[in-house]
Amino acid sequence: AADLTVDQVRSALKNASPTAPADFSGKDLSDLDLSGLDFRKANLRGASLFASKLVQADFREATLAGVNMNGAWLMGTDFTGANLSGASLLSVVILGGAVKKMPIFKGANLSGVKMIADLPGADLSGADFSRAMVGVNIKNQGMGQMRTDLTGANLQGSNLAGADLNRCVLEFADLRGANLRDANL
Repeated sequence: AADLTVDQVRSALKNASPTAPADFSGKDLSDLDLSGLDFRKANLRGASLFASKLVQADFREATLAGVNMNGAWLMGTDFTGANLSGASLLSVVILGGAVKKMPIFKGANLSGVKMIADLPGADLSGADFSRAMVGVNIKNQGMGQMRTDLTGANLQGSNLAGADLNRCVLEFADLRGANLRDANL
């Protein structure tokens, strides 16, 4: 069960400012319909065992540009058409027993995003990953090499122009119609 209601989230976002962001770090926002909301003045960052839980939350068409979601739990979260440009999704958690429910990023704006995540089989079709840092950052690997796993992911029609995908696992990923111009593979 979510820690907050949709109305409480809306109120916190309305009262947020760049110097006093709405702090949802460590909060459970699972199963909430947050579609279309603007989270640019929010912190969704996880903290150790108290990571933000966004399990099966609905962020369709939401604005999450520049938002820090490091360590957030994203099982089944729907980001279809959302703006996540410049957001940070490092070490996001996708768990779930025998069946993992992948987040959906279909048609999402992920330009300039920083992401390290296990997303095998995820729907990233039509997403804009231009100038995204999805590959390994060797300077930030204190705990061993962490990489993004896009095994079997749907990247049809995605824009990967100028994206850094170094050391990403792309086995069986569907890249039909994807723009790979100047991408670092």
